[in-house]
Amino acid sequence: MMAVVGSVASVILLAVFSGWLKNNSAKHYQFWMVLGISTFMYSVVDQFGFELIGEATYPGFSKGVEITILDVAIVSYLIMTRGAQSKQAVPFKLVMILYFLAVLATVPGANLKGPVIYYAFQLLRMYALYRAVSMAMTDEKNYDGFLKGLCIGAVMEAGFVVFQRFVQGDIQPDGTFGHQNQLGLITNVVLLIMVASLLAGDRPANRWIGAGASLLVSAVTGSRGVVGFAFMGLALSYFLSLFQGFTGRKAKLGVLGAVAAAILVPVAMIQLQQRFDRQGSLGIDSEDVYDERAAYNAAAAEMLSDYPLGVGANNFVIVANVNGYYERAEVAPTANSRSGHVHNVYWLTMAELGYFGIFSLLLLMAVPIIQGIAVAIRHKGKPEAQMALGLVCTLFVTYMHGNFEWVLVTTNSQYFVAIVLGLLASRMALLEGSPVIAPAAAPGRPELRPAGPRPMAAPGVAKPRF
Repeated sequence: MMAVVGSVASVILLAVFSGWLKNNSAKHYQFWMVLGISTFMYSVVDQFGFELIGEATYPGFSKGVEITILDVAIVSYLIMTRGAQSKQAVPFKLVMILYFLAVLATVPGANLKGPVIYYAFQLLRMYALYRAVSMAMTDEKNYDGFLKGLCIGAVMEAGFVVFQRFVQGDIQPDGTFGHQNQLGLITNVVLLIMVASLLAGDRPANRWIGAGASLLVSAVTGSRGVVGFAFMGLALSYFLSLFQGFTGRKAKLGVLGAVAAAILVPVAMIQLQQRFDRQGSLGIDSEDVYDERAAYNAAAAEMLSDYPLGVGANNFVIVANVNGYYERAEVAPTANSRSGHVHNVYWLTMAELGYFGIFSLLLLMAVPIIQGIAVAIRHKGKPEAQMALGLVCTLFVTYMHGNFEWVLVTTNSQYFVAIVLGLLASRMALLEGSPVIAPAAAPGRPELRPAGPRPMAAPGVAKPRF
């Protein structure tokens, strides 16, 4: 019944969004600002979406063929711009198709075939978001509105986290995302997007606010990985930005970054110490307790050895329990441990998709980074090249985080990866001269000009100043 209600509601919303977008072309930046905020609402608002088929109790990371309000809004935008889509190339499309085919290739050998389809449908939703962002963000008003929405979302998230930590007393707050590690990974993505924008010369105050809120959340999570990758990403983004040229603004950002680190590193250390003290009070000694990550890895390695083509996307937990892999790897016989995934997205991919799957995933990760760096080198010194380089850093750090977490395959995390890829594709389109939408100057940004020599001013006519 809920699927029928959800389907009808989706059709109605599709008509509403499409009509508004068609009749309010000058206000599309508001649409994108709201979408930026809504990416933080996926887990906290139960009515944000519905499942056509599936079951909430399934132990995999994708529990059904799901549709959210965000997805409906994105499809509305794609329908409205369908005539313009052929005018812009789609970067990274081939490697995305390859990974999608690698997922579908596991259907025949999967114990449960439905969960494979669930994940494949999730990937289609992520592609829709990527495509819409890559097109819309070539308009600088949309770009500014969307980043403003992400900033507002980061501030909201900081409010949740501060309340959970200092009012509810949670040692490891999870914000709106259900787990502190997923919260940290996503927050770090937003943090690095904001920092990349600042390094590229963007001046709206919301970028500073969004960066500060994101950094606060990372420091309070009580996760060593989250804190470490946050500061690793900041350092990498800053030093790579110097390749594009040193400016007084970057000097100022470097000083402010050092001050922020001096303040927030102690906060992070206090959070970590309180976490370890609590574990000690519960009788958990890190030297005595077994290494769960190693046990999960052992189970995944044995699974890959037995099934080199993979056990099927979204099937890992079921196969690990039913076929005895968790038992032989001596994973703790508790509900939480036996229902968990291997804490490494690469081992998870190898176990579920096999060798072809991990090859396609690594290719999907590598190609945008390589192409983004190449574009940044070709257009050295331009703000969009600086932003592209910052987005490449964001992807790199996120993928490094995948060595310690599996959450990159969840909807929440993939929304933000799709956003980064879409933003990168939009910067590449502007730099390479193939924007779908003529860019309009955004607040605090100089008007973009096409590549090539500027026309000479007529004699006796003052040159315009920007």
